[in-house]
Amino acid sequence: MKNIFLIILVAFSSLKCSSQPNLNAWLSEQYVKAIKANDTSSYKYLIPVEGFESFDKAPHILMYRGEINPVKTKKVTIGGKEKYQLLNLQYYVNLKYNSKEWVRRLSNATIYISKYADKLLLEVIEKDKSEEIYFIDRVDGYEFKTIREAKKHLENK
Repeated sequence: MKNIFLIILVAFSSLKCSSQPNLNAWLSEQYVKAIKANDTSSYKYLIPVEGFESFDKAPHILMYRGEINPVKTKKVTIGGKEKYQLLNLQYYVNLKYNSKEWVRRLSNATIYISKYADKLLLEVIEKDKSEEIYFIDRVDGYEFKTIREAKKHLENK
């Protein structure tokens, strides 16, 4: 009887492990550096995008103080480099904590994300300026699984 119970327990635990998706998260490189340096204004590096999850499979985005959402992308090739254009980001902005100016800027900007070495490169291109933000998925040998878990890990160090 004990053996049957043990077999059932092992079977259920292996089902649970195999059903969990293999997540990975990406946080702003500048945010990670600021947290490691105990910078009290590290939050400013989370604006406009806190991070990405499952970028290689089903990309999700977390806008500053918003909720994690799947993000629509369109694959494009620019200058021989494969990039993904992020569509409709303005709809994910939390207006309680962000200005309508951000919504306007995001709706008028062209936004690309691409792999750059072992980082993600987010390019926000507006008429008169462009901004590059790099995202990393690990620090000091610790690989980020989810954005929430990664931020908690960094804040507890």
